Amino acid sequence: MVEADIEDFTGCSIGYVERTNLSFIDVPGQIATVVFVRGCSIRCPDCHNCELQSFDETRKTTVDEVVSKLNELELSQWICFQGGEPLDQADFVRAIIEKLKPSFKVCIYSGYNMELVKRKHKALLELPNVRMVKAGKFLLKKRIYDKFLATTNQRVILKHQIDSNENKIQWDELDWINNSKEFIEDQVNKSCYEEKKN
Repeated sequence: MVEADIEDFTGCSIGYVERTNLSFIDVPGQIATVVFVRGCSIRCPDCHNCELQSFDETRKTTVDEVVSKLNELELSQWICFQGGEPLDQADFVRAIIEKLKPSFKVCIYSGYNMELVKRKHKALLELPNVRMVKAGKFLLKKRIYDKFLATTNQRVILKHQIDSNENKIQWDELDWINNSKEFIEDQVNKSCYEEKKN
């Protein structure tokens, strides 16, 4: 599979979601609800969610059904999209994000490389509440167990506010490999700023 050949479900209001779970580890130092989508064209050999690689017609759902469940959540500060491969259903995921309560911060886990994610999904990354992206194939032999749910080939970017008066933001790469768990949590916490209303 050539990464550039992936097809999004353009303009879709219907997609495939397996389940949602509460998580204390997927977004370091934060409480998140993980949305596990179904279907993945990457199919990493070490995938720990192999059962989610196929598109299952019984898991077809609508944007509004997913949003209504997520917007009722009170404990989670973050919504984390995983899979499967969320960016194989990028328009569906984007439609969900656009309808979420503005207080939610969003994290996306993708098996695609970061350059492709930034190039092909620029509009998705520009949504105000998308604050964290982890990208790259999951390779079990490169797993670090005591810091973050990632492998050393995977890259993480965080959106930070650099000028609250002018609402300027920028994406920064997180050096999670060479820093402590506490440093990672601190950097993620800095991406929890409130968007200033114009």
